[in-house]
Amino acid sequence: MAIRTSASDLESLNNDFEYNALVPIGSLYYDSRKIRIEVIYPNAQILYKHSASLEYGLFTSVDGAISHMRPEGNAHYLRSFQLLLAPALSFRIHRQFFGHLKAGITPVRNLEWLDAQHRALPESRTELEAGLFVRAGISLRIPNR
Repeated sequence: MAIRTSASDLESLNNDFEYNALVPIGSLYYDSRKIRIEVIYPNAQILYKHSASLEYGLFTSVDGAISHMRPEGNAHYLRSFQLLLAPALSFRIHRQFFGHLKAGITPVRNLEWLDAQHRALPESRTELEAGLFVRAGISLRIPNR
Protein backbone atom coordinates (compact mmCIF):
# COMPACT_ATOMS: atom_id res chain seq x y z
CA MET A 1 0.00 0.00 0.00
CA ALA A 2 1.27 3.46 -0.86
CA ILE A 3 -0.12 6.93 -0.26
CA ARG A 4 1.72 9.92 -1.69
CA THR A 5 1.12 13.62 -1.38
CA SER A 6 3.47 16.53 -1.85
CA ALA A 7 3.61 20.11 -0.61
CA SER A 8 4.47 21.19 -4.16
CA ASP A 9 1.05 19.83 -5.23
CA LEU A 10 -0.83 22.41 -3.17
CA GLU A 11 -0.81 25.29 -5.63
CA SER A 12 -0.37 26.01 -9.28
CA LEU A 13 0.40 29.19 -11.20
CA ASN A 14 -2.24 29.85 -13.82
CA ASN A 15 -1.52 32.42 -16.51
CA ASP A 16 -4.95 33.31 -17.83
CA PHE A 17 -3.47 35.30 -20.71
CA GLU A 18 -2.59 38.60 -19.01
CA TYR A 19 -3.56 37.62 -15.47
CA ASN A 20 -1.45 35.45 -13.14
CA ALA A 21 -3.25 33.71 -10.32
CA LEU A 22 -2.34 31.08 -7.76
CA VAL A 23 -4.83 28.24 -7.97
CA PRO A 24 -4.98 25.82 -5.03
CA ILE A 25 -4.81 22.18 -6.07
CA GLY A 26 -4.13 18.93 -4.30
CA SER A 27 -3.19 15.41 -5.24
CA LEU A 28 -3.58 12.01 -3.68
CA TYR A 29 -2.26 8.68 -4.90
CA TYR A 30 -3.32 5.51 -3.07
CA ASP A 31 -2.21 2.12 -4.31
CA SER A 32 -2.95 -1.16 -2.55
CA ARG A 33 -3.11 -4.75 -3.70
CA LYS A 34 -6.72 -4.37 -4.93
CA ILE A 35 -7.45 -0.62 -5.33
CA ARG A 36 -5.76 2.32 -7.06
CA ILE A 37 -7.01 5.87 -6.41
CA GLU A 38 -5.53 8.81 -8.30
CA VAL A 39 -6.86 12.28 -7.51
CA ILE A 40 -5.41 15.49 -8.88
CA TYR A 41 -8.13 17.96 -7.97
CA PRO A 42 -10.54 18.38 -9.74
CA ASN A 43 -9.91 15.09 -11.61
CA ALA A 44 -10.17 11.58 -10.14
CA GLN A 45 -9.87 7.93 -11.11
CA ILE A 46 -10.70 4.93 -8.90
CA LEU A 47 -9.73 1.51 -10.23
CA TYR A 48 -10.30 -2.01 -8.91
CA LYS A 49 -7.40 -4.34 -9.69
CA HIS A 50 -9.04 -7.52 -10.93
CA SER A 51 -5.64 -9.03 -11.78
CA ALA A 52 -2.12 -7.92 -12.70
CA SER A 53 -3.37 -7.50 -16.27
CA LEU A 54 -6.83 -5.95 -15.81
CA GLU A 55 -8.18 -2.94 -13.88
CA TYR A 56 -11.58 -1.24 -14.11
CA GLY A 57 -13.42 1.51 -12.31
CA LEU A 58 -14.66 5.09 -12.58
CA PHE A 59 -13.15 8.27 -14.04
CA THR A 60 -14.19 11.91 -13.70
CA SER A 61 -12.53 15.00 -15.07
CA VAL A 62 -13.17 18.73 -15.36
CA ASP A 63 -11.77 20.33 -18.53
CA GLY A 64 -11.66 24.02 -19.25
CA ALA A 65 -9.83 26.33 -21.62
CA ILE A 66 -9.71 29.91 -22.80
CA SER A 67 -8.79 30.32 -26.46
CA HIS A 68 -7.80 33.53 -28.18
CA MET A 69 -10.01 34.02 -31.21
CA ARG A 70 -9.91 36.38 -34.15
CA PRO A 71 -11.66 39.47 -32.70
CA GLU A 72 -15.24 39.84 -33.89
CA GLY A 73 -16.97 42.80 -32.32
CA ASN A 74 -16.25 42.71 -28.57
CA ALA A 75 -15.52 38.96 -28.53
CA HIS A 76 -11.78 38.25 -28.22
CA TYR A 77 -11.70 34.95 -26.31
CA LEU A 78 -13.81 31.80 -26.07
CA ARG A 79 -14.04 30.01 -22.72
CA SER A 80 -15.09 26.37 -22.68
CA PHE A 81 -15.92 24.12 -19.74
CA GLN A 82 -16.96 20.47 -19.55
CA LEU A 83 -17.41 17.72 -16.99
CA LEU A 84 -16.52 14.15 -18.06
CA LEU A 85 -17.86 11.00 -16.35
CA ALA A 86 -16.99 7.48 -17.49
CA PRO A 87 -16.24 3.90 -16.62
CA ALA A 88 -12.51 3.20 -17.09
CA LEU A 89 -10.67 0.09 -18.24
CA SER A 90 -6.91 -0.59 -18.18
CA PHE A 91 -5.47 -3.81 -19.58
CA ARG A 92 -2.02 -5.26 -20.22
CA ILE A 93 -1.04 -5.26 -23.89
CA HIS A 94 2.49 -6.66 -23.55
CA ARG A 95 4.77 -6.85 -20.51
CA GLN A 96 4.75 -3.29 -19.05
CA PHE A 97 2.60 -1.72 -21.80
CA PHE A 98 -1.02 -1.06 -20.84
CA GLY A 99 -3.98 0.08 -22.91
CA HIS A 100 -6.53 2.46 -21.42
CA LEU A 101 -10.11 3.05 -22.51
CA LYS A 102 -12.70 5.47 -21.16
CA ALA A 103 -16.11 5.95 -22.78
CA GLY A 104 -18.71 8.10 -21.10
CA ILE A 105 -20.85 11.21 -20.99
CA THR A 106 -20.28 14.95 -20.68
CA PRO A 107 -23.34 16.07 -18.69
CA VAL A 108 -22.10 19.69 -18.46
CA ARG A 109 -20.70 21.57 -21.48
CA ASN A 110 -20.62 25.37 -21.63
CA LEU A 111 -19.20 27.98 -24.00
CA GLU A 112 -18.87 31.69 -23.24
CA TRP A 113 -17.44 34.65 -25.15
CA LEU A 114 -15.06 37.05 -23.33
CA ASP A 115 -13.97 40.58 -24.14
CA ALA A 116 -10.35 41.79 -24.38
CA GLN A 117 -10.20 42.13 -20.55
CA HIS A 118 -11.43 38.51 -20.09
CA ARG A 119 -14.88 39.58 -18.87
CA ALA A 120 -17.89 37.54 -19.96
CA LEU A 121 -20.01 39.25 -22.59
CA PRO A 122 -23.66 39.63 -21.61
CA GLU A 123 -25.95 36.89 -22.94
CA SER A 124 -23.01 35.02 -24.54
CA ARG A 125 -23.16 31.84 -22.43
CA THR A 126 -24.24 28.76 -24.36
CA GLU A 127 -25.10 25.56 -22.52
CA LEU A 128 -24.72 22.58 -24.85
CA GLU A 129 -26.59 19.30 -24.55
CA ALA A 130 -24.89 16.34 -22.90
CA GLY A 131 -22.61 14.45 -25.26
CA LEU A 132 -20.66 11.21 -25.47
CA PHE A 133 -16.88 10.83 -25.58
CA VAL A 134 -14.22 8.12 -25.96
CA ARG A 135 -10.62 8.35 -24.76
CA ALA A 136 -8.02 5.72 -25.56
CA GLY A 137 -4.30 5.56 -24.79
CA ILE A 138 -1.23 3.46 -24.12
CA SER A 139 1.18 3.76 -21.17
CA LEU A 140 4.43 2.17 -20.08
CA ARG A 141 4.49 1.24 -16.40
CA ILE A 142 7.96 1.36 -14.89
CA PRO A 143 8.12 -0.55 -11.60
CA ASN A 144 9.13 1.28 -8.40
CA ARG A 145 12.32 -0.16 -6.95
